[in-house]
Amino acid sequence: MPDEALVKVSEILKEHSVEPVLLVTNIGACTVDKLREEAREELKAALNICSFFKCKAIRVAIGVSPASSRDKAAIEEWMHHVSGACISANVIPTVELSLNMAIAEPAELAHLLNGHKRWSIIYDPAVLIMHRRVDPYIRYWALLKQRVSHLDIHDYSIGKAPKLPGHGDAKLDLTISDAATSNFKGYYCIEPGMGRRQGSMTSKRAIFEAALESFKKLLRFTGV
Repeated sequence: MPDEALVKVSEILKEHSVEPVLLVTNIGACTVDKLREEAREELKAALNICSFFKCKAIRVAIGVSPASSRDKAAIEEWMHHVSGACISANVIPTVELSLNMAIAEPAELAHLLNGHKRWSIIYDPAVLIMHRRVDPYIRYWALLKQRVSHLDIHDYSIGKAPKLPGHGDAKLDLTISDAATSNFKGYYCIEPGMGRRQGSMTSKRAIFEAALESFKKLLRFTGV
């Protein structure tokens, strides 16, 4: 991103009193064999942007699926490299759970992260149930919640479409309640655009406002 573009974005954020906390990138969202070369140069540039905006964390992928035994060694090497670069930049590396990540099984991912204590998780339950019928609360949240730093308030009705928070199958009520009792100290995140229309609402602004209100109701319902 050109310097003048960075300055312009910075001015817009200041105008609206917005403090960026996470730089969302697709770095590392490639086959594992490309992590060593292509992704490292991209990471260096992205960390410079983090420094400019004083972001606390950066989203980095760990390759796309599936990973062979040889790939796992490359993933470990990549994560060590990212950790070192992020320590120098005073930024937290964060991986977003998805079904196509190189290591997607919850138990295997938990084991991997145990060796990389600096890394945290972006948890978006809707992404995990879009293409298969699973209980994200039991399968993912219960095992990985201690590493979650960003909880995406994103809901989805399995086999159908995106829904407002609390109206789908992502078990957001249970997740938010458990996050509170588990002393969750991370961020709750709502995306400005929630995808396709919701009922009679067609504009992103209207959908976002409705999603925010649904989130507030969930907070009240769960006692947070």
